[in-house]
Amino acid sequence: MVTELSGVGVREGCLGEREILETCERRLEEANADLKSTVLACQAVEARHTKAVSDLNACLKALADLPEQIQFALPRRIREQESLINRKRSALTDAENKKESAKSDITWTCSGFSQAHSKFSSAKRAESGAQSDLRRAESDLHLRSLETKLRRAEERHERCRGETPSLETVKDSLDQEWLPQKEHCRVAAADYQRKQKQFIPERARSHYDDSCEKSCLESSRGSCAVVEGNQDGASHVRGGVHVPCAPPEPSWIMGPLRDAEQESLEKQCQRILQVQHPQFAQSILKVGWLWRKGRVWGWDKHFAVLESADAVRSAVLRFYEDDPSSNQEISASAPSIILWDAKGVKAKAGPHYGLKDGELCFKLYHFYTDYRFCVPKDVPRDKSTERAEWMDLLSSSMNFSNWE
Repeated sequence: MVTELSGVGVREGCLGEREILETCERRLEEANADLKSTVLACQAVEARHTKAVSDLNACLKALADLPEQIQFALPRRIREQESLINRKRSALTDAENKKESAKSDITWTCSGFSQAHSKFSSAKRAESGAQSDLRRAESDLHLRSLETKLRRAEERHERCRGETPSLETVKDSLDQEWLPQKEHCRVAAADYQRKQKQFIPERARSHYDDSCEKSCLESSRGSCAVVEGNQDGASHVRGGVHVPCAPPEPSWIMGPLRDAEQESLEKQCQRILQVQHPQFAQSILKVGWLWRKGRVWGWDKHFAVLESADAVRSAVLRFYEDDPSSNQEISASAPSIILWDAKGVKAKAGPHYGLKDGELCFKLYHFYTDYRFCVPKDVPRDKSTERAEWMDLLSSSMNFSNWE
């Protein structure tokens, strides 16, 4: 498959969706200035009230949870870490004592020196290991981390004890300010949202002629995308090229007016395909049953499929055991014929090939060899018309029939 894409430019000064939305929102605010002012004032009070409630609840939770951490959990974990360090210190002391004992046992006589020296070396290695264990335990960040957590928990607890009265005062004050108008604010916000859903889509559509979306669709008429191949899913096509409609974003500009929902992908594509059509370089020109003469003797019946040519690919006549549109697993029944370098086609009578049941035949002259075909007697249409169509289409596909 070869695909070539040309660039598509949009008109300078066209409006993007963000610009259209901002314009519509400004018009909505101007038309409902008092309602918008009320909504903004309500949002400010609600935000302050929400923060006051959150701050107070956080401190109350800290006062409830931190004492257990400060008095029991964190001290217990610190004691466990300190106990580990003390055990490592005791192990080091024991190793040092064993090393000194082994050292004092060394004699300078040949008979006892080797055994005593081996015992001393082992004790010295044990001492070195104990020293390493102690250094790791003492330098472990875990103990310092626990001590830091305890200090911060104590500071947080003390701070919340001091701040809670003032936080309660702030929260009570905002309760008195927010709660009486909460329902009024809810109604105002719902009213403004309802106006948004009605007003913005209507206004957005009025800007469609100035939008970059429309400019892009119109600009594409001067550009093209060439897809070399047949359309995926087309009748009698094996494989094919899938060219989906896949806009990068839904178009809310052209969305339904009543509920202001985004336009569905299906409807968006229906609108786009009115001005942008995928163009496939190939197509199926003709299909039908044909008798084909074997290389030695006899005739075989094949379902023939004639694929069109394009600028870089020859038309091809393919042969199958049955109609491939009914079953993708149907196998090819004979080698395909490339038609670019075919040289001509000529009508032949059935008796010329020994057929006497009313078959109408034709001969395809090719640069490499010749092929003989006959239209079966049981075709559902006029045999003369059927043969004429095959011959005309094959003849028109011979781009290099004069090539020597």
